Amino acid sequence: MLDCLIKLIKNILILCFISFIPVYSEEVWKGACEANFPPYNYFEDGKMVGMDTEIVDLIMHNIGVKYTKETYPWQTVVNYLEDNDIDFVWQMVETKERRNKFILVGPIREGIMVFMVRTESNLMDWKKLEDFKLQKIGVVKGFNYTKEFDQNKNLNKVEFTNNHKLIHKLLEKDVDVIIGDLATLTFEAKEHEVFNKVRFLPSSIKKVPRYVAFSKKNLNKSIVFQQGLKSVINSQEYKDIIDKYTKLKIK
Repeated sequence: MLDCLIKLIKNILILCFISFIPVYSEEVWKGACEANFPPYNYFEDGKMVGMDTEIVDLIMHNIGVKYTKETYPWQTVVNYLEDNDIDFVWQMVETKERRNKFILVGPIREGIMVFMVRTESNLMDWKKLEDFKLQKIGVVKGFNYTKEFDQNKNLNKVEFTNNHKLIHKLLEKDVDVIIGDLATLTFEAKEHEVFNKVRFLPSSIKKVPRYVAFSKKNLNKSIVFQQGLKSVINSQEYKDIIDKYTKLKIK
């Protein structure tokens, strides 16, 4: 009896999921991300590309839904999602506050948070966040990094609008160290031909899962997107996207 009931519930859920698709296939969803966050989303020859952008493309194609891509500074992206001006955004770090405000779907991948310094810096590595208490640390406004770092009130954090400015201000000696995603900071430094002027502190902070966030009013859309993610996360297409940008050579 119990097995029959479980089977019935599963069939109902599948039918509910399928019923979403025809409705949403006629609607164009509004998506948004940070304008320049390589290698995850950035413009190349006037086209939006990047690991996360292509993952979202793959999922949206899988569920048969068209969507628009809007790009802004990250804090603006978050503000628009809060105001329900857009349906969903990528790529968001999970926090308790964000779980309360939004519906987080995923993760769609993981990133590695690291500290970057100038090559001549006396900082060789770190063991605890207190090791940075005498340093000015550059961060991107609106970004969340790790719970421990974000909640530490004893650190001198200086905000900038994007990762490119972070590296620029580091080299200008306006800050002593910056924090960010390993792949993003590497991409930016190589793209602007300053990779030989910076280095990473060996001890990475931690792997950080990245999510796609939906506004609370878009619960049904988030369910459809979650099913799409589940259907592609182990696919060859998904693995090819990860490999493509992991092995990307910067000119």
